[in-house]
Amino acid sequence: MATVIIPLYEDVYADLLHNPFDSTERFTERVTGYMSRPGFAMTAAYAGHDPVGLVLGFTLPAETHWWDGLTTPVPDGFTYSREVMAPGAA
Repeated sequence: MATVIIPLYEDVYADLLHNPFDSTERFTERVTGYMSRPGFAMTAAYAGHDPVGLVLGFTLPAETHWWDGLTTPVPDGFTYSREVMAPGAA
C-alpha cells in the first residue's frame, strides 16, 4: 500500500490533503480499517508502468446502517444490502 496506493491517493487528492478528513493519515487509517472487513478488495489500474487509479470496497452486512441519513426518498428495497460493495476510488 505504501509504494502504490498512498502515493496515488496523494497525487489525486493533492488539493484536499490539508483537510483533516482527506489527509494521508486519515486515508491510511480508513483503508487499514476497511482491510479487516469481510469481502474487502482493492486494486490499482496502470497505464504501462504508471499507476493511474484505484478502487476499493467491502461487502456490507445485511443489517448495515450505511444508508442511514439519506435525505431524499428512495424506492422500497433500495437500501437492502445483500452483496453490495461500499466503494472508494481515486
